[in-house]
Amino acid sequence: MKEQAGKIIDFVRENRTVPGCTISKQIYHENGTGISIFCLEKVF
Repeated sequence: MKEQAGKIIDFVRENRTVPGCTISKQIYHENGTGISIFCLEKVF
């Protein structure tokens, strides 16, 4: 895992939002298995 064990992930604080865009980060990838987190921008 790319993140520190026991640390709360604050994805929005660590990654600046981009209007109209989705930002993502892969936090784990091993043996064909992956975990990604996403922040979806709400557009009105």
